[in-house]
Amino acid sequence: MNNLVDFSALIGTRLTVVNLIEDRDLSTDELCLTEAVLIFEERELVILTPLPETDEIEISINPPHDSNTFGNGSFCKLGSELVKAKFLNNEQSQWYRQFYGHKLQAVWVSENNQGYQDLITFAFGQLHPSFSLIAEGSVLKVFVHQQVRRRHISQDKLQTRQL
Repeated sequence: MNNLVDFSALIGTRLTVVNLIEDRDLSTDELCLTEAVLIFEERELVILTPLPETDEIEISINPPHDSNTFGNGSFCKLGSELVKAKFLNNEQSQWYRQFYGHKLQAVWVSENNQGYQDLITFAFGQLHPSFSLIAEGSVLKVFVHQQVRRRHISQDKLQTRQL
């Protein structure tokens, strides 16, 4: 699938709302989503859904829209269709709050060795990856990135080890 989506209009805009719909039928401790919606300050929606037939991610960007209840966690209007967004209210879902209010810096849509686009990575606030969504079957799995740091060794410990 060649899912070329232009994210250029969203670069530099702030993330304001994240709506996630969890697949609760799976018996796993992994966070498995059937849909993720990222809403930016210009009221643009990025909708991410898994395509079970190909294990890919369908990506769509919807332009600004009108809704009286926009951003309050209940409904958002897409064209003439009213979509209910279920929020996750457990600790596992709090991973995305650290990105609220941060500007989108970069987006990578990755294609695997078989030509399938099954991974999308977002960078908020800096050019380093912040989180990724990967399609596995009928769900999206979430991976939060953190930089690996060198362990600092004090000079005292270094000297005692060099005896």
